[in-house]
Amino acid sequence: MFLGNMQSFFYFLVRTFLSYFVGQIVLTVAEHHSAIVPWQFVSQKTGATLKYVGLTKEEVPDIEQLKALLSNKTKIVVVHHVSNVLGKSFFI
Repeated sequence: MFLGNMQSFFYFLVRTFLSYFVGQIVLTVAEHHSAIVPWQFVSQKTGATLKYVGLTKEEVPDIEQLKALLSNKTKIVVVHHVSNVLGKSFFI
C-alpha cells in the first residue's frame, strides 16, 4: 500500500481499526496537532475517552502520571519520540 505521507497513513489506520479503540486512549500534551486530531475523531465516533499525560519540569512526559492513567480500558498510548511542539527528543 502506498499513501502520500505518514499523516495520510495514520488517518487510514485509525479509520480501519476504529472499532478497536472503544475505551481509553492516552496521549501526552506534547503531541503535534496532526497526532491528536485522529484520536479526537475516534473519541467522537466510538465514545472513547481521551486522557492526557502532562510534562515534568524537565519537559518530558510524566511517567508516574502515565502509570496512574493506565487501566484495563486503555487501548493505546500515543507518545512520540521527537516533539516538534517542544523541539525535543524524548528518551523513551
